[in-house]
Amino acid sequence: MAERQAPAFHDLVRVCAVAQTQINDGVSLTLLSLELYDDGFMGVFRLVPGASRPVPPVLSLEVRDDRGGRYAGQMGGGSGGPGGYCQWRLAYIFTPAVHEAARELYLEVGELRYLHYDKDRGGLVEDEVQRGPWVFPVVLPGTG
Repeated sequence: MAERQAPAFHDLVRVCAVAQTQINDGVSLTLLSLELYDDGFMGVFRLVPGASRPVPPVLSLEVRDDRGGRYAGQMGGGSGGPGGYCQWRLAYIFTPAVHEAARELYLEVGELRYLHYDKDRGGLVEDEVQRGPWVFPVVLPGTG
């Protein structure tokens, strides 16, 4: 099975401020914005975990639109970390581009998977899973 190619993000179509926060089991997750490009889009999240963590979790995301379209996503980058006030900024990239007839997107984070590198196993292993959901309905500007 061929791996899906990440979008190039050459032509920005629009930026949608979202600023929605959902709190589940002490974990605050905010969808800050969506950047829509001609070949995909990016969701920028702010995560404040219930406890300080050395690395951010992987978000298990499902994204669909009001037309029934589905979008595949993957981690695109992040920053932040532990300290006096632990928080993370996470960017997830999605393909394909949002359909021009779509009026609303629904982003659902089903769970957070915390991982760490295990040198004995030679790879990432799961520490903990926090179940969601954290749900973000987003009306796209100019559509409703």
